[in-house]
Amino acid sequence: MSQVPVIAIDAIEGHPNADAIEVALIHRYRSVVRKAEGYKPGDKVVYIPQASVIPDYLLKRLGLWDETRGVGRLGGPNFNRVSASKFRGLLSQGICLRVTFDDVDSDLVWVDGENGRMSARVGDDVSGFLGITKWVPPIPKELLGEVFAPGREVTVDFDIEDVKAFPDAMIEGEEVEYTEKMHGVFTAVTILPADDVKSLGIGEFGFGRDRNMLLYSKGLGAQGLAFKAIAANDDSVYVRATARMRECLAEFASTIREPLTIMGETFGPGVQDLPYGKELGFRMFGACSGYRGGLDYFGPDRRAEIAAALGVEQVHCFYRGPFSWETLAEHTDGETATGAGHIREGVVITPVVQRDHIRLGRVIAKSVSEKYLLRKGGTEYS
Repeated sequence: MSQVPVIAIDAIEGHPNADAIEVALIHRYRSVVRKAEGYKPGDKVVYIPQASVIPDYLLKRLGLWDETRGVGRLGGPNFNRVSASKFRGLLSQGICLRVTFDDVDSDLVWVDGENGRMSARVGDDVSGFLGITKWVPPIPKELLGEVFAPGREVTVDFDIEDVKAFPDAMIEGEEVEYTEKMHGVFTAVTILPADDVKSLGIGEFGFGRDRNMLLYSKGLGAQGLAFKAIAANDDSVYVRATARMRECLAEFASTIREPLTIMGETFGPGVQDLPYGKELGFRMFGACSGYRGGLDYFGPDRRAEIAAALGVEQVHCFYRGPFSWETLAEHTDGETATGAGHIREGVVITPVVQRDHIRLGRVIAKSVSEKYLLRKGGTEYS
């Protein structure tokens, strides 16, 4: 899904506890709207999702402005950030903004901005025109460090989209796994063949005794960057959490012919708002080999073999079996399987036999717990 797309409403549902509002279904997201707006299935709207930061002029137009205080009525320190919320007991995610339909072209709509209007069609991202930005939290120093640029070809650009945005990517009855979506920070370690180390010239900053490993976060990996193996980075949670695993991974060096990447979640006190106990930890959730654009992601059996060889624990698997929306709902909410006694973020859905989807790409998605979405004081560091 684009950041702020023009999209068609799939369905309208009545609100069970209110007469003046109803629910617009956007894929599998629910957005509470005023019944007076008169929305119908198929109507096109601008959908403003969670974590969007809305400018003042648009907050006023949406009726989300407090004139007395001179601020918006949303979340965040500036009261202008879209968050999940409950309306009379029903979860609402995102805001629907009305558009004007074109009199001649039924596929065309007009979006009103601060100083004019633009034409758009379903799927177009209008965030720039409306002045809507995505909230990016400030990153604490423990998650920062000095970096270098080995290049995008040898780092993994990894993200997991919400299944609510891509419901057509799921196939009823397909064998899948639901694994715990831990609320830590994505951490990847890539071990490179000797020829790549030489050709990329990373020997000065690579990790491991042969300087043949890259360590990076989600944001760094997307840009082709990695942490330097220098003393100034020794206190980084990424460095500390993966130390033992990197020692074991060194044994793979003589057997690989292309980059091998181990992906997991670093978690613990101070990493995010859900601590998972008192110790810093790392749990593996994926592995792949190859170069960007041609990565081979390993299935659960091969992944388990590598985890055992590295002596690392994998994220907990709650379910393996045929996919259904009912089993997904059953496993999305609840406590973490780590024994820490707090909520889980949700689950990750992965087909046992990997495949691609025309919009999503590699099929892997997350289903997020309602309690996680509604928690107070949450952090979302990448």
